[in-house]
Amino acid sequence: MLLEGGRALASGPIADTLVRLDLPLAYFDDASIVMEGVVTEHDDRYGLLSLLLPGGRAALRFVHEPMEAGRQLRVTVKSRDVSLMTGIYEHEFSSVLNVLPAKVIEIADDANPSQAVVRLDVDGSPLLARVTRYSLGRQIAVGMQVWVQVKAVSLLA
Repeated sequence: MLLEGGRALASGPIADTLVRLDLPLAYFDDASIVMEGVVTEHDDRYGLLSLLLPGGRAALRFVHEPMEAGRQLRVTVKSRDVSLMTGIYEHEFSSVLNVLPAKVIEIADDANPSQAVVRLDVDGSPLLARVTRYSLGRQIAVGMQVWVQVKAVSLLA
């Protein structure tokens, strides 16, 4: 439940509430969402845990101690740590380990005149990205397919 000034603004599952662009949470500087998934593996060499998202096609990798496969886990993703790309991801190397296909669901103005918040769908999981208006003006629109990038060191479980 989200309270403000002693009154309820919203209630429901945390994953659904945090991505609502009609609530003030999405516009905070440290706005974040929660993604849930199932642990699939741990890469002991690099200390990376893999989390399969509910849609079954997208997975996140992030720095974490070993954990048994099959365990349910939630990760927190800050909207300012999500970047967007259009077109085909063709880089030979990127230090960003999480590059996932997504669809732009909604775009909302931020209180800051230089920024906007974009609500995305990643294989059935909601995600927010905080971007500059300049970036938004470079052909990001509702309904389009994009690639989201999230650094593995940015995710918190």
